[in-house]
Amino acid sequence: MYTIKFEEYSPDGTRHVLGGPVSEETIIGRSPRSGITLPRASVSREHGKFFPVGSCWCYSDIGSTNGSWFEGRVIKKGGCVLVRPGDKVQIADTFVMVAKGEKDYTLSSGTVVVLEGGVSVGEADISSVPAFVIGGRDANLNVNLDSSSGDFFQFERRGADFYIKPLSGLAALGSDYPFSLNGIPIQEDVRLGDRDRIVFGEFQLLCNLPIVSDRNRASTVDMTMALGVPSAEGGSIAAGKAPTTRLSASTTTSIRAEQTVGVGDRRRSMSPISTFGQMPELTDSNEVKMDALLSPGLRGGPMASAGRSPTKLDAEITAKDKVYVAIGVIVFMGIILLGVFYILSTLGVI
Repeated sequence: MYTIKFEEYSPDGTRHVLGGPVSEETIIGRSPRSGITLPRASVSREHGKFFPVGSCWCYSDIGSTNGSWFEGRVIKKGGCVLVRPGDKVQIADTFVMVAKGEKDYTLSSGTVVVLEGGVSVGEADISSVPAFVIGGRDANLNVNLDSSSGDFFQFERRGADFYIKPLSGLAALGSDYPFSLNGIPIQEDVRLGDRDRIVFGEFQLLCNLPIVSDRNRASTVDMTMALGVPSAEGGSIAAGKAPTTRLSASTTTSIRAEQTVGVGDRRRSMSPISTFGQMPELTDSNEVKMDALLSPGLRGGPMASAGRSPTKLDAEITAKDKVYVAIGVIVFMGIILLGVFYILSTLGVI
């Protein structure tokens, strides 16, 4: 298991390291009892947790008020995502980047992280056999469910790809154990991608397949793969050592370079249920693009184009302004007339 550490990217553009490398479950929040402190009012006291499973690391939101996001998708309470060095987790209005805690590390692939009720079960190697079966008497991984009607589902390796296939025992469980891939019910064979999330009743299975997803970019990253090497590593249920990629210090974040954040950069949360993370994009010269933040009636400010068509709101405001101006003129003229009358009275003219 390699260690990781964290860097904070605040809304004001500041960036700093949060503590040292960690190798075990770590709570992150505004004032956790133990773990990493993120002193921001928008962050819950204990917001989320990072924890290792086999050779992988995961992040889970543990019931925060303002939520967590990963790659623009909300992480629901109890939901988990795989994280690797170079990834960013949005915690309320702050980005936390995962960074490597060692000079070199081993990135596993061809495995599935298994959790039950949000608790780690282990990491299963699905690349060591043509079909990795879940449930059933002779399954590669048994679960505490009645499997007398048959196996539940299996992972199949077909060339360089992995598929998931529902089996007969799954239908016998009925609606009490929903089976879905990324929130979509599965009824037939489906090809898997890196970080796909499979939900099976109380079980969550997270696909750790970075080499499958990045094989088209293999020419730009120096990779050496070792498939099916027997090992006891990888968690309590791993059948063997997962296929690995050895990365040098200069390329540890190259695989997910599109997610690496430079100082002063921002990413907007695309979640429709929260405004956290909805920060203005910054240009290369760090000038704020304010035009996108202004309402249609105000966009462009005092230098707005004179040819812009007036809106209904513009017409309403103009009518009110005319009334206010008329009242102001009447009051002003009345004051002037009273002043003239007073002067003439003093001189005895009237």
